[in-house]
Amino acid sequence: MKKIDTYLIKKVKSIKNNLILIGCSDDVIEEVNKCNNIKVCYVLNNLSKVSGKYEEKGKLKRINLKKFKRKFKKNKNTLIVNYDDISIYYKRFIPISVYITKDIIYLYCNHEDEKFVSIVNKYRRYKVDIEEIKLSDGVLYKLDCCNKRINFITSKMYIFKDTLENIFDLVGDYLIN
Repeated sequence: MKKIDTYLIKKVKSIKNNLILIGCSDDVIEEVNKCNNIKVCYVLNNLSKVSGKYEEKGKLKRINLKKFKRKFKKNKNTLIVNYDDISIYYKRFIPISVYITKDIIYLYCNHEDEKFVSIVNKYRRYKVDIEEIKLSDGVLYKLDCCNKRINFITSKMYIFKDTLENIFDLVGDYLIN
C-alpha cells in the first residue's frame, strides 16, 4: 500500500461529517465504508476493481461533476482529491471546492509537477491555510478552509486571469517554436 493511502486512511477515521472523494484508491474507499463517523460519502471515480463502476451501497453515492456546486452548498464537507483527476478542470474546480468546503481539503499528487504547486498556490487567493506534507510516494497538501474568504465577483476575475495566463503561455510557446 502506498504511503499516501495509509495517511488518508488514518485521516478518514477521524472525519465526522460529509466526505467527498475524487479519484481515490479502492483501499481508501473500503475504509470509508467501514467507518461509522462519516454521515455521507460521495465518490467521483470512474473505475473499480470488480465491475468498472462503483455500486451505490451504504454511504457511497455517485454524483455528476456538472452538478457538483449545486449539490454541496456550503455544508461542512471534507474533500480528498487526486490532482490527476482534476488537472484539466482546475480553473473551475478551485473556486467551487473552496465554496463548498467549510472543513479541510486534502489535495495530493503521486509525482512532482510544477503545475501542481502553482495550483496549490492559487488556493492562497482565498485565504486558505496550506500545510505541505511530503511522503515517500508523493506530496499531500492539507488546505484548511475554516477562515476562507470567497466572493462571486473575485472568483470570476481569478478564472478570467487564469484563462489569460494560459493564452499568453500558448502564444509564447507558439512564437518560440
